Amino acid sequence: MNALDLLKADHQKMRDLFVAFRESAGIPEKKEFFEKIRREVEMHANVEETVFYPLFNDDEELAELVAEALEDHQEMRDIIDEILDAEEDEDFIDLMDELIDTIERHVEVEEDELFLELVESMTPTELDELGRRILETKDEISEAA
Repeated sequence: MNALDLLKADHQKMRDLFVAFRESAGIPEKKEFFEKIRREVEMHANVEETVFYPLFNDDEELAELVAEALEDHQEMRDIIDEILDAEEDEDFIDLMDELIDTIERHVEVEEDELFLELVESMTPTELDELGRRILETKDEISEAA
């Protein structure tokens, strides 16, 4: 599977989790979905930071987009930390809304800008190789967890 298909599948999985979170009935169920979202965010961010974003280091214009994406990842991690520390249900819900908005904005920029650059700069074979590296990295992360 090529890299873009894998990354888009991750994005869709998160969108599906957001819907499930919003449709879930009570706080205990919402917290279960938060844990799933947290794991997905951590895995996806790690893969992007180690395999995907380094591809853009030599392009000054795209390096700026990557820097913004890295800031988004840190913002997501900070919000997750706040969620883990939230003592009130209302704070938990508000922070989850903030996390979801941050992730959705981040995904939009990636899909509308960075992914298009990959399509223009890599062959299908290179995209497949990058996809293989992404899967290997995910396996390594899963084994370490």
